[in-house]
Amino acid sequence: MKKILVINTKYRNLGGEDSNIHDEISLLSMNYDVDYIEFDNNEKFSIYDLVSFFTSSNYGSNKKLRQYLKQNSPDIAYVHNLWFKGNLGIFKILDSRGIKIINKIHNYRLTCSMTYSLYAHLQGSNYCYACNLSNSNSRYFNKYFTPSYLKSTFLIKFSRNYLKKIKKYNLILFVLNNHHREHLIEKGLNPENIKILYNPLKIQNYESIEYNSKSEFVLYAGMLTEEKGINNLIEAWKKADIEGLKLKIAGTVDSNIIDEENFNNPNIEFLGYVPHTKLMRIMKKSRAVITATKLLEGQPRLLCEASSFGVPSIYPSFGGMNEYFPNNYPFSFVQYNYLDLLEKLKKLIDEDLLIINSKKVHSHVAEKLNHEYLLTKFENNIKSHEVKNS
Repeated sequence: MKKILVINTKYRNLGGEDSNIHDEISLLSMNYDVDYIEFDNNEKFSIYDLVSFFTSSNYGSNKKLRQYLKQNSPDIAYVHNLWFKGNLGIFKILDSRGIKIINKIHNYRLTCSMTYSLYAHLQGSNYCYACNLSNSNSRYFNKYFTPSYLKSTFLIKFSRNYLKKIKKYNLILFVLNNHHREHLIEKGLNPENIKILYNPLKIQNYESIEYNSKSEFVLYAGMLTEEKGINNLIEAWKKADIEGLKLKIAGTVDSNIIDEENFNNPNIEFLGYVPHTKLMRIMKKSRAVITATKLLEGQPRLLCEASSFGVPSIYPSFGGMNEYFPNNYPFSFVQYNYLDLLEKLKKLIDEDLLIINSKKVHSHVAEKLNHEYLLTKFENNIKSHEVKNS
């Protein structure tokens, strides 16, 4: 049995990417001997971390990896997030030992943060749909972290070196949709090295699901921020005014973002922060899940989880989102067209349409995100890369 070493740097705040990585470890463990090394950005900041911002290589993280490799000989290193504790020195260590390196890129941060010029980042536009940066954040400098020039400078240096490492070590890149793949190709990366591999989900049989098309609420869950389109969603919801149907909003509320009058609206209920397990129980009972995000997504985990329960989603047709839904899906709306969003909300009264698409969305994720399919895809991606580079 081949051995895979999964490497990841944990974000300060637990998010969907961290959950996806642990799901992939469970998936790979079906066919491989899997080990895991984690670096944690919540750990105490050290002198090694400070130096790593200038060298793009972290002595402490490199030491941890070398100690592991003294006792183990993995066939494959499956690398996820490296900013900032993990850093880029691990690629040199792995390559020097002849270990095949796969790097999964979950978001668009690499290409958004590899230029010092704001103009080059935005490419003449006023706004970046991948990271939410706009020309109002800075006049000339690509200030990715809006509160800090210094942190932004370090990230840009990291990303520029990251791009060089990808090319130097001929890394296999896994991304989450074809839109992101084409985006990286436009940035000069080798298309033969960029593969699609979705994140897995545990999906039960549709016969065991009890979807309720008569449910008295729909669900929004996530960050309550302007870039997630929360205010546009609320305004469309109030205009739709669907009798007997309430919008439940899960997420930490910021009164600077959401108008206070919305807290008193009888058709809107703010749940505050909801732990994931409880959120899934709420989702299963909902009529639909809704997002109005303005940003490019990798893989919309929450929407995929809803589909796995047979719950339809309303979402903006944008970037790679459509890959996660059936063709001719009737509940997607044109991005930034909130009149179209309003029309899709009104379709929530059509029970027959909801039931038909409950089955369709479940069938779609059951086909695309099931463990057997993704394991085969993982292995075929590696084999095709070996053939092309032999």
